[in-house]
Amino acid sequence: MKRTAYVYDPLNKRHHREGHPENYRRLEETWNLLQIDGILNKLIQAPSLAAPLEAVLRVHSRGYVERLEAASLIGGGHLDADTYLTQDSYQT
Repeated sequence: MKRTAYVYDPLNKRHHREGHPENYRRLEETWNLLQIDGILNKLIQAPSLAAPLEAVLRVHSRGYVERLEAASLIGGGHLDADTYLTQDSYQT
């Protein structure tokens, strides 16, 4: 029997931009519904692990990664109209 896994990290709750659809409230509501429905009991929780820089650089340019790091160091900002970062978005 195949089972589905999920990854959850409370760090994601630090996305707090008001009015943006990707924020902690959406995550909390989804998490609550999964608990109420009992779905989480049927899934496997996989650990949330930081990706090694070498793995990230296989799919993103070094310039892009440096841009993320710089934005996080100044407290966050927007990458484009839909994507924002917080000071916690980039971690080594």
